Amino acid sequence: MVQKLENIQALRGVAVIMVVLFHLMTIEQKYGGDSILPGIMSVGLGGVDLFFVISGFVMTTILQGKFGKLLALQSFVWT
Repeated sequence: MVQKLENIQALRGVAVIMVVLFHLMTIEQKYGGDSILPGIMSVGLGGVDLFFVISGFVMTTILQGKFGKLLALQSFVWT
């Protein structure tokens, strides 16, 4: 049975948006003349860390109670 984690998925989406906004800011600095994006978008780099923390949480939640079972590990890796 697959457990649904909609709230976690939404937070992961926020992390992705943060990273995209950060990249937009760096592209604007490189190719744009005047800055129209606020400097606060530099905090978007933290979206990468947030994304990895959430991904780790999802993986450990899925594998909870299955550590040490070879078939569960194979199923997780191949799915």
